[in-house]
Amino acid sequence: MDSSIYKVVTEAYSEASRGIERVPSVATFQLCYSSKNVSSTPFGSGVPFIDLVLQNERNQIMYWRFWGNSSMVRVNDDVLCLEIVDGAQTSFRPNALILKVTKDPCTLQYLTRITQRAPPKLIDFVVDLGGRYLWVDCDYKDYVSSSYRPVPCGSAGCALAGNNECGQCYSSSPISDCNLNTCLVRPDNTITYNGTGGEVSYDIVTLQSMNGSTTTSKEVNVSVPAEFIFGCSANFLLDGLVKGVVRRNGWSRPDKHLITFAIRIEVVTEAYSEASRGIERVPSVATFQLCYSSKNVSSTPFGSGVPFIDLVLQNERNQIMYSRFWGNSSMVRVNDDVLCLEIVDGGVRSPRFKTSIVIGGCQLEEILLEFLT
Repeated sequence: MDSSIYKVVTEAYSEASRGIERVPSVATFQLCYSSKNVSSTPFGSGVPFIDLVLQNERNQIMYWRFWGNSSMVRVNDDVLCLEIVDGAQTSFRPNALILKVTKDPCTLQYLTRITQRAPPKLIDFVVDLGGRYLWVDCDYKDYVSSSYRPVPCGSAGCALAGNNECGQCYSSSPISDCNLNTCLVRPDNTITYNGTGGEVSYDIVTLQSMNGSTTTSKEVNVSVPAEFIFGCSANFLLDGLVKGVVRRNGWSRPDKHLITFAIRIEVVTEAYSEASRGIERVPSVATFQLCYSSKNVSSTPFGSGVPFIDLVLQNERNQIMYSRFWGNSSMVRVNDDVLCLEIVDGGVRSPRFKTSIVIGGCQLEEILLEFLT
């Protein structure tokens, strides 16, 4: 928040919360309170409301109310802090956030590491670019975080998660993913085809940042502290993932090749066959339709010297994206003498895949993927 606005808001909040015992500030949070005399409600701590009133260029007014879980963060068992930060204290503003991805040699699944929770814990995730949600096994024995909070039904966080389902979980134990009046999502495992329902939750997440073209070693919060949204899953949803990995990141599938559904693969292979007439054809191998002798294929720093494949995509805002595959990203070497076009026919699209084309790992490896939000 801008410093001038921050000062007005914190002074007003301090006045409104005079009945709650103040304690020393914690980290970037200026207003902190003892939780001992703060009542509990289904929506979190019983604290004053914050009404945000916004006006657009057409003089339309929008009201946004924050309170309870959406205004306070529990930094430990005894202390709650107002979850508004002075922008002047956040001088480091990264141009981008990056994820370093590795591949498990046994399962060919892609892995990354994210720091989550308070106190912070480094966690291994399986990456799935086709998944809708980042989900975590919130087993109460393993998930320990003082900054964990469920996302209430009907809240802005619930809308951001893209789901209107609500859940009611009753338990006398302090289980992380068992709360009343909580927003729900449907996380799934695209390897085992299993799915389940789970609560939407907030917690702190930190990622490595990138400032300009230089990767720095400094870690920063992805968003407002304790406001990163994710889904909770049941433990069985981890089946089929890399051993030791306990989370799945909804941001590549373990599929190795470019798979097409609901379109005629002959359109692609016929065009490629025409473009590659100068290369000797050999019999098909396994699922690959177009295969070639490697004897008269030149070698380049990017792999085999073969025709390009330009994938042209258009989104709902009519924006166009071009993605070029060739060399190592379009051909697979099945043996010393044979190369095959790395596009396979997926047949009738199954519910496992949300799109008509799945771009596999061989097309995505060794390139930088940029996501704009």
